[in-house]
Amino acid sequence: MTPWRIGNLVWALLLVTGASVQLNDPDPALWVGAYTLSAVLSIAAATERLPWVAPATWAGVTLTWALVIAASGVDESNPMRGPGGLLESGLFAEEIVRESMGLTLMAIGAMLQAAVLRRRAA
Repeated sequence: MTPWRIGNLVWALLLVTGASVQLNDPDPALWVGAYTLSAVLSIAAATERLPWVAPATWAGVTLTWALVIAASGVDESNPMRGPGGLLESGLFAEEIVRESMGLTLMAIGAMLQAAVLRRRAA
């Protein structure tokens, strides 16, 4: 098995784990769907039968989604949100940060898959 396949399968396993912890989220269908789609794309990328456009498109969607979520959390009146501020209360205590980071990681994985698949298709 090649490092490419191993890497994609490990990434898919991590994404499935990420999907499973979203089951207790207030909107689980949305997040389980996103993580599951990323995992399916990773498995398909491991077989190298996936057109590079599929992960490239998903990367664009997830990165845009992450930016929209991050921008929606900006509070002009109190940019540090809360009495102790974001940094004092812990950066990852904020749901907006966790959601944006998860989407950004999905986007980075999909961008890497698209780049490698495009290069191999050429």
